Amino acid sequence: MNPYNLKLLTTAYVISTSSDYLGRRLGLIVNLGVFSLGSLLSALATSAGVLIVSRFITGMGIGSEISIINSYMSEITPAQLRGRLTQWAYVAGALGFALTPFIALVLIPLSPVGWRYMFGLGAVGAFAALFLRSTLPESPRWLSVKGREADAELVVARMEEYSTRRVGSLPPIPPPLPITALKGFPTRELFNKKFGFRLLILTLFWFFDYMLAYGVLGFAPYMLVAAGFLFTSAVWYIALGSVGYIVGAVSMSFIADSWERKFLVASATTVAVVGTLLYAGAVAYHSAVMLTVGAFLGAFATAFAVPAYTYTAENFPTRARASGFAVAI
Repeated sequence: MNPYNLKLLTTAYVISTSSDYLGRRLGLIVNLGVFSLGSLLSALATSAGVLIVSRFITGMGIGSEISIINSYMSEITPAQLRGRLTQWAYVAGALGFALTPFIALVLIPLSPVGWRYMFGLGAVGAFAALFLRSTLPESPRWLSVKGREADAELVVARMEEYSTRRVGSLPPIPPPLPITALKGFPTRELFNKKFGFRLLILTLFWFFDYMLAYGVLGFAPYMLVAAGFLFTSAVWYIALGSVGYIVGAVSMSFIADSWERKFLVASATTVAVVGTLLYAGAVAYHSAVMLTVGAFLGAFATAFAVPAYTYTAENFPTRARASGFAVAI
């Protein structure tokens, strides 16, 4: 099993669950700190064993990142704009996804230790983002669940003050929804009649989604080499196709709150399946065109599927949202 993906079974869940206890802001800082440490250790690895452990640590960070950041976004953004704002937050990540293959093509052939430069670059970027996260406010919904009403009011008051300076008067405040405090272990909140079926369906969805993303698309360069493509050629074709990350992310930002999430997710999944079939065709017919188009559609579908993260977060209560997300994925 890929040590990077062991995050699905190990302490990524622990970090995510801790954010239900200790707060989203602290969880965001801790998981990015773990990711930064793992990337730095990977760059400095002295053996294959050290590299495997380092990548395992990196996986811990990035796995909890997915659950905590989407929980935070679902709690800090207004419902009518949640999909669009989450999508725009992803656009920056899509730009990074799109640039990574091109950076790798420059750095890795540069010297025998070019791969260390890639890991080091990831560590530097993560440490910079770590500083930015320290300025984020805590989730007011999480504060309310923990009974810290005064702190929640202070966070909201600061948001209102900022918004008033930017846009003037604010719309009327809707009636508050009832909030149930966390009374036990967060994951126990999920195994009941109300949330159990949702958890099962979402877990199955993410299982098959990651099987496609990591099991097929993630190992595409190696499968293409086995099929007779030169490694550098395969990476170049995939790099060209990675423009789909940006196109998919920007396209989704315009419709993320216009359609139901489940229809958007189904559309993205369909595109991903078509892209995978084109990968298969590229292997069978040694076609550079099919490979590039397949890479584009795979990247497009990945960015286009961000509403799946939003949808998953919205299906669990605040008191156990990060835990539910972590179990599902």
